[in-house]
Amino acid sequence: MVSSSCMTISILLAKVKNCCKWEVCSNLPYNPDLPPNLGSKHLSGTRFSSNSDAKTAAENWLNGQGRDFYKAGLNKLVLHSDKCLNRFGDYVEK
Repeated sequence: MVSSSCMTISILLAKVKNCCKWEVCSNLPYNPDLPPNLGSKHLSGTRFSSNSDAKTAAENWLNGQGRDFYKAGLNKLVLHSDKCLNRFGDYVEK
């Protein structure tokens, strides 16, 4: 679940980066290799009997999100990246 989701996100970000001619900041305020927080409120307290059940639940949650959810996430990524670059890498969310 996590690896396929991260792979999809990585591919999407690579396409956006190439399209917009962005450069990757070497001092990112986050680790792109870590899995995203997939609706912790949605899956909070849920116990899964197997990894495949957890994967299915997360994929169903992701597939159920609309276009606005992903658009908002990308907009936040751009905003946070701009803040990081404008502060020369010295950016921490407060």
